[in-house]
Amino acid sequence: MTLTDYTDLVADLQRVVGEQFRQESDILNVPGVSMACRIDEHYFLALESMLLKKLGMWAAVLPSRVLEALIKTGNMLTCPPDRVHSLELRTTWEGLGRFARINACFVQADFFDRALKIYASQSRPLALGNLYVHADDRPRVEKFFKGKTPPASWLYQGEPG
Repeated sequence: MTLTDYTDLVADLQRVVGEQFRQESDILNVPGVSMACRIDEHYFLALESMLLKKLGMWAAVLPSRVLEALIKTGNMLTCPPDRVHSLELRTTWEGLGRFARINACFVQADFFDRALKIYASQSRPLALGNLYVHADDRPRVEKFFKGKTPPASWLYQGEPG
């Protein structure tokens, strides 16, 4: 049995993120538009299907291969024992006025930070993306993050934006 090396694929994914960001910066950090938004210094919260489809399309690989590479390299968080990688969460942002249910996944901020630094010449990490999760979803998120650093408390909001 051979082990798959995902180094080249992850580098390609980061390259295409950087290239796309240079052309269209709202691919990240614009709630309701972007595939992922920074939620704290450690993580981006991403719309699972949009993230996998866009990265797959830009890198010319199947979304399932993108998912596999992100999980196997630790760039996408999973919850043991079944390695669940996504949660249905209620999210909001300023001006939305309601909570929207999304199938979300959590990506290490370093994945995007490196992509933007190396391939988009961004000298600093992106600021927070003003995306919030319903306060009642906090226990599920914390259970998902058991044994890991959970997202910062400012992620949770009781009222819609």
